[in-house]
Amino acid sequence: MFIVIEGLDGGKSTVSNALAQAVGAMRLNTPSDKFKHVRAELELAMKVIT
Repeated sequence: MFIVIEGLDGGKSTVSNALAQAVGAMRLNTPSDKFKHVRAELELAMKVIT
């Protein structure tokens, strides 16, 4: 099973953590934590593209 939760900031982590624990799954972040420092740049680039 593969579940994607996407949307604006506000509650996705809480919901996805609870869901992963409830079904015995692994939760993955995208972009991964190693890219957090460039997230703002990535989001700005996506706005320019779209």
